[in-house]
Amino acid sequence: MYNVDAPASLLLDSWGGPLPFDRTANPAISSELAGTDLSGARAAGVLGVVAIWRDLPDDEARGQYLPFTRPYQDIPAVWVPASQGDELVAAARRGERATLTLDATRHPNATMDTVWAVAPGSGPHAHESVIVVTHSDGGNAVEENGHIGLLALARDAVSTPHDRTIVFVVVAGHLRIPAVSTHGQATSAWLDAHPDLWSPASSGLTAVAGLAIEHLGARRRRDDAVTTGAENPAEPELIYATTRELDGLTRSVWNGAGPVRPVRPGALIHLGEGEPLYERGIPAVALITGPAFLLAETSAAGVDLDLLSRQVESFRRLLRHLANATDPSSFGRVRRAGRGKKLAATLRVALFANRSARRVKA
Repeated sequence: MYNVDAPASLLLDSWGGPLPFDRTANPAISSELAGTDLSGARAAGVLGVVAIWRDLPDDEARGQYLPFTRPYQDIPAVWVPASQGDELVAAARRGERATLTLDATRHPNATMDTVWAVAPGSGPHAHESVIVVTHSDGGNAVEENGHIGLLALARDAVSTPHDRTIVFVVVAGHLRIPAVSTHGQATSAWLDAHPDLWSPASSGLTAVAGLAIEHLGARRRRDDAVTTGAENPAEPELIYATTRELDGLTRSVWNGAGPVRPVRPGALIHLGEGEPLYERGIPAVALITGPAFLLAETSAAGVDLDLLSRQVESFRRLLRHLANATDPSSFGRVRRAGRGKKLAATLRVALFANRSARRVKA
């Protein structure tokens, strides 16, 4: 499978001005665009699958845990880099035999714990909530480090009075979405289970804003990647702002990896755990930067601690405003794409996927 170089506009939209990057070649996106699904192979009696990455350096191909949005398919499968793939294909064409060994332990009926805490507001808007969410599971120190920011904000909430009630949530199941949610990212399951902490239809709190903290301090390459120099620059930040008002707020307070260019969700998808907030009409800001190694199981994830610290401080500024601003209407109103815009976006993705498939056949 090719790690396709896709235009950013295929998945992202802008509030005006340029997107944070023009194109992306991310294996997580590529595996989804390819529709990677092993159920057909399993039904045909295939005993194991070896999938080959193309246009992905060996050090980035190693350990990729993709795709993670499929249910358990009951067939062993591994990825190999292109440097090994050609040799394997040639051996298969010669009719040679090989043994595929995949070490894994399956735990039936396993459980996961989602953890949340409530910091009550002390002002006239204490009946309103701000939801701060991250996830707990990941294969490396970038994919699973949002808790660092969330805990820093929680410490502030304990020591500093705030008008609105703040709900901090660390959701489980981010990399096992089908096991916890029938639609949407893992936070959907928590929202469905606790409407009293966010839903205006309940007799409890009404969420007026939210933050989703993921992938702090992401560098462009893994720490063990072969580079041409000593630098490992920051990966361009992917920051969602789901209303024009929050786009403006983010631009005024954010200090991160470079030019601040928040995006609005594309017509088809909002990546990351901010998606359930968006789907439920809760105005939110979400960080979900995606270096190529993001879904790789590795101890060598590239993390810039100074950048991480600036991003946490930026989230702190956002939360102080959201938890204390007098008028919640200043956060704006979420407006999701209509059917026409979704259809047009679906056609663009289908055409791009078709062109990519023709390239593979060629």
